[in-house]
Amino acid sequence: MTRSGRALITGLVSISLWVSMLAIGTAQQPIRIGASISQTGPYSAPGQNQLRGYRLCVKHTNEKGGVLGRKLELVVEDDQSQPATAARIYERSSHRTGSTPSSGPTRRPSPKLWPT
Repeated sequence: MTRSGRALITGLVSISLWVSMLAIGTAQQPIRIGASISQTGPYSAPGQNQLRGYRLCVKHTNEKGGVLGRKLELVVEDDQSQPATAARIYERSSHRTGSTPSSGPTRRPSPKLWPT
């Protein structure tokens, strides 16, 4: 191999390493979204539907490139259908996981029970 051939290969390897290090250096952490969802207890059935919906939204968003180029990560905790547990989850969420609490349980009476 000639001297110019070795120089070319060395240059290409150097550029490849530089580009790969640049990609590693600019890799961004995912956006963590916290959710308190009733996975157990009396509200577990609607909670499972809510969880499936959240996961589907995260999947579709990530498939389209995320938000501002960052992937989404869903952090879910079971509130056991208890308001006090949900409140503790929200208090811990931003400190422990670095996620932003965004959604939680909704407990509304059935429309069938509302007076007409």
